[in-house]
Amino acid sequence: SNTCDSCPAGKINAPGDDASGGNTTCDAILCAQNQHVQAHACHACSAGKANPAGDDASAANTTCKAIKCPRNHYVKSNACHTCAAGKTTTAGDDASGVDTQCTATKCSANKKVVSNECRGCPPGKTNHAGDDASGGDTACDAEKCQANQHVQGNACKACPAGTTNAAGDDASGPNTNCDAIRCGANQRVVSNACSSCASGTTKAAGDVASGPDTNCDRTCALYNCPSGYVQKNQGSTSYTLTNCCHQVVFYKKYASKWPHCRNIRCQTNTRGQFESDCRAAVECTGFSFGHGSGKQGGCLKICGNMEFGGYGHDGHDYWAKA
Repeated sequence: SNTCDSCPAGKINAPGDDASGGNTTCDAILCAQNQHVQAHACHACSAGKANPAGDDASAANTTCKAIKCPRNHYVKSNACHTCAAGKTTTAGDDASGVDTQCTATKCSANKKVVSNECRGCPPGKTNHAGDDASGGDTACDAEKCQANQHVQGNACKACPAGTTNAAGDDASGPNTNCDAIRCGANQRVVSNACSSCASGTTKAAGDVASGPDTNCDRTCALYNCPSGYVQKNQGSTSYTLTNCCHQVVFYKKYASKWPHCRNIRCQTNTRGQFESDCRAAVECTGFSFGHGSGKQGGCLKICGNMEFGGYGHDGHDYWAKA
C-alpha cells in the first residue's frame, strides 16, 4: 500500500525499501547456537543447557535441552569436567542440575594401584580387594605356603606323598622342594607313610616314605620251631632253623640216682612222654625215671642251674635236659 510498515515480531529487514514500489517482506530472525525463542526474541540458554543454531524467532517459542555429560565426566558449575585419575562415573549427569561427583575406582582382589590404575599382582603375590585407584600406588603381598606345601610355578602345591616341608615358602620366588620323610627304627613304608612293624618283626631306621612300600624283617620270635626244638635268639633276623631253634635232647645224667629238686609233677608213663612233657614245660630241667622199658614212674623236676635237696638212690635214673 506504498507505506512503510513494521516487520512482524521475530522478523527483520534492512533499511532502504522504496515505498513507491511494490510490496516487500521481512526475513525471519534465526537464533544463534545455544539460544532459544521466547516471545519472538532469541534468548541465551540457561546454564547447563544447549541448543543448535537456527530457531525461527517469528515462530513459536523453543526450548534448550539439558547437556548430558559423557562417561567419566562430572558436573561442576553447570559444566562437564573430566574425572580425576583413578575415578569414574557413568554417562548422563545433567549439567543443568546440581554438581555431581566421580567415584573412586576400587581394585578387585589380587590387583594393586599403579599410576591410578588397577593392575594385576605379580605371580606368587596376592592382595585384598578394595585398593583406591585415586590414591597412591599400593603393593601386593607375597603368598606364603602352608606346611607340607612347596612352590611350583609361583603357586603353592601340595608336597608329593611321603615328603614334607615347613610352612613359609615364598610363592613369588623360585621353585622349592619338599624333603623325603625318613621312617624311624622298627617302621616300614606303607602307601608313602611310615607304619610300625608288626610284632616279632624289626627294621632299621631310614626307609624313605616317598619311595615304594618296604617290609620289616622277621625275627626268630616268629619262627615256628618243629617238635623237639625250642626258640632261641628271638630278636635275631637270621631267620633259620639253626639260628632260631635249639634242639632239646635228654641224656642220662645219673644211673640209679636222682636229685631231690622241686617236683613239677609225678606220673607213670613212657620215657618218650616224659621227654615231651619236660620239653613243653620251659622250667623243667629233667626228670627221674624208673629202670626198664615201657611205662615207668618218675617226676618232672625243676633244678635250675644247681641241683639241690640231696639225692635219691637205686630205684630211678635221672635224665637231664640239654
